[in-house]
Formats: sequence, structure tokens, C-alpha cells
Amino acid sequence: MCRECGTWLLKEKDVFIQGTRENNTFCFYAEQTSDNILAFVVEVTALDGDTVIGNLYVLDYPEYYQHVKTAAVQAGNIIVAYEKGERILLPTAHFGAYPDYELGRFISYKFVPKSPEQLEMVLVNEKRTRNNFKEDYEVLVYELYEYPKSPKETGKYFCKTSILEQAETIVRKAKETGKQLFIKAVCSDGKKRQRKECRFYQCGFEQWELK
Repeated sequence: MCRECGTWLLKEKDVFIQGTRENNTFCFYAEQTSDNILAFVVEVTALDGDTVIGNLYVLDYPEYYQHVKTAAVQAGNIIVAYEKGERILLPTAHFGAYPDYELGRFISYKFVPKSPEQLEMVLVNEKRTRNNFKEDYEVLVYELYEYPKSPKETGKYFCKTSILEQAETIVRKAKETGKQLFIKAVCSDGKKRQRKECRFYQCGFEQWELK
């Protein structure tokens, strides 16, 4: 979720469990603010050095919020892990990241759905919907650009090639010299589509819309 004042990276599994931090965060901006939200599904597929690469699926946030409200499953329990064991709490319980008097240092926590099978079905349907996305165009040529300094700027043209593998090699070799390039596909429908990548930096998540 990209906002004017920040970005949220939320686990899909927890977005679809009622009452989790991820579910509450995803719903908050539709229910209690008028913020303009850009929402995406980020699907990680590979690692290139310190860059995480994957697919981006653009969401209509108001419409997808309604979908989440309908599809989200009930929470069962909260499992809180400590260095010497676990405690199982009700989904409405309040807890903090402080040590337990018997089990020691706090490690992590996770929400468990009331019906794991129901949650699994929801996640399978989400993936099936994404996989059914079909592209009705052909790629004519691949253009390479230098990464802009901010998402509001356009990249500087670098070169072009008709072979994807060659374009990827150019990107890889340029990175070795300190230059960051990205690929746009010039398509038969007259559009240019940026390569579906997501890049994670220490400062957060940056993404440029498919053109």
C-alpha cells in the first residue's frame, strides 16, 4: 500500500485473517480516511544481489477493500513465542513484546485462523485469479532506461534490443559499473510496459507504474 506519507508492506495471509494488524491496516484507509491509496500485490520470484525481483499486480483499492471484508476468515488464536516456549491467546487478547515471567524473552507472534482450510482456499483463489491474467499483445522490442531519481520522473533512454536475454545481460553488466537500468517492452498494442519488478531498499519500497 503506497500512501503520500509512507508505504505499508503487508503479508497477504494475514490481510485475510480478521483482526490482525495487517487486516486492520489494510481496511483502515477505506474506513477512516480519504487518503489516495495505491495498492498492489507483490509476488517475489527472485533475488539479484541486494534487489528483490517479482511481479506487481495493480489493485483497485476501494474495490479490493470490499473483497477483503467479504473474504477474510475468522481468527482462531494468537500464538506468542518466547525463548522457552509459547503461549496461546484468544484473538481479542492484548499483549506486548515484553518478556514473559516464565518463558523469558519475547520472540514473535502469529495469528492462526479459526479454519486453516478456509484460509488456504482463499489464498489459492487469489493466486488463481492472478494467474488467469492474460496479455493480449506481443512484444516488438525492449528499450532500456536509467532509473529516475524519484517515481515522478521518467528514466533516461539508454539503448534497445529485440532479445530479452540480451537486455537482461546489459542490465546486469551495467549494474557491475554502478549504473541502474530497467527494461520497458514496446508492445504491439502501442503501449510501453515496464518490466514487472519490485525493488526494496533500506528506505522502503519504490515502484514505477507500468507504462
